[in-house]
Amino acid sequence: MDVTPDPATPTDSAGVRQRPPTPTWVKILAVVGVVALVLVIAALLSGGEHGPQRHSSQGVQPAPAVAVGAWR
Repeated sequence: MDVTPDPATPTDSAGVRQRPPTPTWVKILAVVGVVALVLVIAALLSGGEHGPQRHSSQGVQPAPAVAVGAWR
């Protein structure tokens, strides 16, 4: 089965079909993803105290949960 290439498809000098260029939005999304991944890895490796208690006072404890039906 012989497949003839589409004459509208660009080819190089050896007759090999060229791929279309990567769209700009894909390149930008890839860069943003890599930057976000690097920031997450840096935050995890920095050893800082990350979490919900980071921004609270040291001496303040969270309020205990109230059981359902305790107000009856």
